Amino acid sequence: MPPPPVAAATTFAFTRGPAAAGKQLAPAEPLPSPAPTAAGRRDSIGLLRLDVPAAAIRLASASARGVLPVARRLGDLRDFGKPPAVAAALDRSAVYEHLYAKGGYHQSLGVTHALPIINERISRWVETKTRPTKRILDVGCSHGMGVQTLWNLGFRASGTDLATTAVDMATKARVPPGRNCDGDKCFKQGSAAQLPWADGAFDALMSTDVLEHVPKGLLEQTVREFTRVTREKLFLIIATALEWDLIVSGPTGSSSKIGFTQKLGGPAKLATLHETVEGPEWWIDLFQSASGGAWSCRFVKETNFVGRWKRGVAREAPKKFDYGALKPYVLDSHGQPMKACWLECTRRHA
Repeated sequence: MPPPPVAAATTFAFTRGPAAAGKQLAPAEPLPSPAPTAAGRRDSIGLLRLDVPAAAIRLASASARGVLPVARRLGDLRDFGKPPAVAAALDRSAVYEHLYAKGGYHQSLGVTHALPIINERISRWVETKTRPTKRILDVGCSHGMGVQTLWNLGFRASGTDLATTAVDMATKARVPPGRNCDGDKCFKQGSAAQLPWADGAFDALMSTDVLEHVPKGLLEQTVREFTRVTREKLFLIIATALEWDLIVSGPTGSSSKIGFTQKLGGPAKLATLHETVEGPEWWIDLFQSASGGAWSCRFVKETNFVGRWKRGVAREAPKKFDYGALKPYVLDSHGQPMKACWLECTRRHA
């Protein structure tokens, strides 16, 4: 299905740095506001917190506190016959496993970064289709709240995450109503560069705040995997800045998740968890080229750092710290640091 027409009234110029101007992109045409789809309460930063059974929280918290085996390292993975590039991606599971198991990473089971894109894009896109969409994959599902939200809306949804502890949390905390996921497991451990599902297994795929964590050398393989398992549509939110704690404290600051993981004796040797910081036009070009032109992507909208103070702190970050080869953020058309971009990709039909 071809993408809806793009609004022409407003354009955004994204830059890769303070001086370099990017391509002109038009934001996607806004869709009409839907009726509320989930009950809950909004916290101080605008996230919708859904009610989660206390028993589920206790189960997942107990799992996170337990001692779980860390994923095999790079050399072991090659012994299993995996391509070296894919093995390199899976090796990062040790970092995220440590963050989940010992670092308190994403422990708020009632919060999901996927809720805005589910409510604002996925649910309304489905309403415009002549053939109902039923199967959706959440890549980087964490504790599974995004998948639970899709179940509550009547979708057959599944999730995958790089960290075994995250998958274990999701499996224990989320109980599908009926057979609302594909296969014998609703949640599977796996790399975004090697998804554990068959070709065309899903009608749509969503991924929120995940692709920036993938090293650039594995992104083409990741795009091929996204488009391999998906028949029609990709819904993506991609961070366009380093983690906020790195922007505030600099690359050597002790408040970062990387520094915290190393203090705990973890395997992190990375300078940042956000290994790929690029603007929306860069990502659009990547999906176009890596899919061989079979998919087209469009920019939907951007999100910026909330509040004047945060924007100001982010804007001054390059003057305060030496980031070396790291790019702290991408600038929007107003010269302000952009926090994330929303993209939608559609398979082209011959």
